[in-house]
Amino acid sequence: VAGGISSLCALTMGLFPRQVLMLITDNARLVELGTSYIRIVGFSYILNSLSSIYIGMQQSIENPRFGMTVFAISTVCNTAGNYILIFGKLGLPALGITGAAIATFSSRVVEFVISLVYALHCKQMPLLPACILRPGKATFRSFVKFSTPVLLNETLWGTGTSLYTVIMGHMAASGDLIAAYTVAGSIDKLSTAGIYGIANAAAVIVGKEIGIGSSHESVVRIGKAVCLTAFLFALALGGVELLAFFTLLRPYVLPLFSLSAGAAAMCAVMVYCYAGVMPLHGFSSTMVVGVLRGGGDVRASLLIDNFPLWCMELPLMCLLGLVLKVPNEVFCLCIAIEHLAKTPIGLWRIHSGKWVHDITRSD
Repeated sequence: VAGGISSLCALTMGLFPRQVLMLITDNARLVELGTSYIRIVGFSYILNSLSSIYIGMQQSIENPRFGMTVFAISTVCNTAGNYILIFGKLGLPALGITGAAIATFSSRVVEFVISLVYALHCKQMPLLPACILRPGKATFRSFVKFSTPVLLNETLWGTGTSLYTVIMGHMAASGDLIAAYTVAGSIDKLSTAGIYGIANAAAVIVGKEIGIGSSHESVVRIGKAVCLTAFLFALALGGVELLAFFTLLRPYVLPLFSLSAGAAAMCAVMVYCYAGVMPLHGFSSTMVVGVLRGGGDVRASLLIDNFPLWCMELPLMCLLGLVLKVPNEVFCLCIAIEHLAKTPIGLWRIHSGKWVHDITRSD
């Protein structure tokens, strides 16, 4: 299923790269620069979807070390490939943006090969090719019942967050705004990697507790505990991000991106927003991805994850950025709205205890 969806996306970007980019921005220069990149990177999604599915399965049987190892190797390959191919090192031609795309695609090939070799030799969970196409009716029904809301959730959330760039791409000084968002977003993704680690671990912990038959009260206590842990961890993480930005990133790293003065100022505002909302980000991500999904409450996680995004944040961004045309620095504050809105809804759902569902089968 994942391979089929990613193949469709890859074909769309491979055959119609300019049209896809024109949906994001009307800046002709950005479209020209991005065309060669997404045409190549699009096909990496196929391999990435397959390896990510397998890595997720290994995490669910308490083998997170495998995913850590694969992604660490992939990151090193991607970083080295970018340096060599973008700037033309080791006697190779400087390929610029095309080189970045090739490096990304190559790292995804590495991920897939490692995952495939491991799958073929894994004794704890051996790969059974016949079960891929014939999983059994009961298994397939369970898959459809519980994966469809998650698939819809991720599709809506991914589409919604992609619209950030679309809105920015149609605002004044879109080049500076998108550049600032790209850099600040990269800093935030680096900072929040630990949050998603806690969220994924929480899903395994909660699911296992339900599966072994722990009491409802015990599961609810565990859910609250991991949410609190994520909140406190993210609170500290936000402080570290601000400290690192002031002492290291702003004076030494940002100049490497050759940002304009306006883009650098907007980047700083975005980093402040990301760091300020980090504790709520930690809670909401662990609540949705870890506790609610781990508890089989996929419909509630769908609503909580997307209602604030589609009904509050995106309309506000359109109003401020495209209608009222507020200063871009004010517009940057919108990125905090999603987690501010999710938190009270998530707290109510967690305390209700209605998210605990036993979806295990005895056959």
